[in-house]
Amino acid sequence: MDFRKHVFGLVLTTALIGAVAPAQAQLNTGRVDLQIFRPTADSKGYFTLNGAQVLAPLDFSFGLVTTIAWTPLQLKGVAAADNSIPSSVTVNNLITTTLQGAIGLVQGDHLGLQLGLSLPIVVLAGEGMPVDTKGTQIPNDDTQYQMDAQGIGDLVITPRFASSTPVERRSASA
Repeated sequence: MDFRKHVFGLVLTTALIGAVAPAQAQLNTGRVDLQIFRPTADSKGYFTLNGAQVLAPLDFSFGLVTTIAWTPLQLKGVAAADNSIPSSVTVNNLITTTLQGAIGLVQGDHLGLQLGLSLPIVVLAGEGMPVDTKGTQIPNDDTQYQMDAQGIGDLVITPRFASSTPVERRSASA
């Protein structure tokens, strides 16, 4: 009886695995986000992803977080109709520095509120291939396709609300 249960379970599992549709990436013609790490400052001046205590009223915190990515994007294709010339566009370096600050607004027995601001500054550099030789063997007249950009990202306003504040530990002396 146990053998039949095991065989039935194995057959059922195999059938279910075979019936599952293969996973595929969805086509999206929107923006491609090369930087998905978004730090947030906590009340101690460290950076965290989630869950930090709120600052006391009129206390402030400033921070600077820098991330660096090498070759975060590389697109490859062909530049000729006969598929003879490979082409590519590559972002070689992406440096993001996020300036951030927070100020405590309200803190009571069971309530806390702070307001934070973050401003990313981005620098990137890359290149495109193939190099245009202009039909000559002289390398001095070649056109090399380079890209670089610097910019300031969107200002992020982050309110943080705490519905209960940590209870202070009191020591009793005898």
